[in-house]
Amino acid sequence: SSGINAEYGVAICSISVKSEVTLVKQEIQAAEDIIGKCVDVLINCAGTSVCGCFEDIPPSQFEDMMSLNFMGSVIPTQCVVPNMKKQKSGRIVFCSSQAGQVGVFGYTAYSASKFALRGFSEALQMELRPHNIYLHIAFPPDTDTPGYKEEMAVGKPRETILISETSGLFSPDKVAEDIVCGVENGKYNIGTGIEGWLLSQTCSGTEPVHAMIHGIIQALVAPLGRIIILFNHRIFDKICKEHAA
Repeated sequence: SSGINAEYGVAICSISVKSEVTLVKQEIQAAEDIIGKCVDVLINCAGTSVCGCFEDIPPSQFEDMMSLNFMGSVIPTQCVVPNMKKQKSGRIVFCSSQAGQVGVFGYTAYSASKFALRGFSEALQMELRPHNIYLHIAFPPDTDTPGYKEEMAVGKPRETILISETSGLFSPDKVAEDIVCGVENGKYNIGTGIEGWLLSQTCSGTEPVHAMIHGIIQALVAPLGRIIILFNHRIFDKICKEHAA
């Protein structure tokens, strides 16, 4: 549905982020006209998942994953960047996934689309930093949303369920709170939970940081995190071997 909440100054527009850039731009422009200002913060959180053994996933579903999970963030971002450059400020958030940090059994299509956001975000941050536009990328774990319930109802490979259980299930409120706090505190990558925090430090690699202290913490934590992840991989490999057809 579309409309406006006058009390809070919120414009609500219904739009497919997989539409052509011009259509998405028109809707964003309409929302900006209603509010009376340009977008200050864009949070790209549209997405879905497909879970199954690689040979059972048709190529069309790989394309669907990239279309929504990746291009569904690229297109809105391309629509707001010009005005952010003009106002010389802005924040853009991408919602990846822990499956965008670690490849997980059953998520060959999903993980590929979420890893793509990492490369895109890192390259774009280098372009936009001179314009005082800062990017953030969140890596939430399993989150108790309608999409998660639908995914569970459709069914996942047993291996995927057992591996996913190791990081737990979090509420949408907790994930949203962590994203907001991460943006406010100037974090480039944002995790949820202890394992999410550890993954964010260990998988940081060559990604940018918005404060040197964040990079120093990553450098100190990464060696220990790598050891823990290697241990986890042994557990995951054991799960996969025990349930191999």
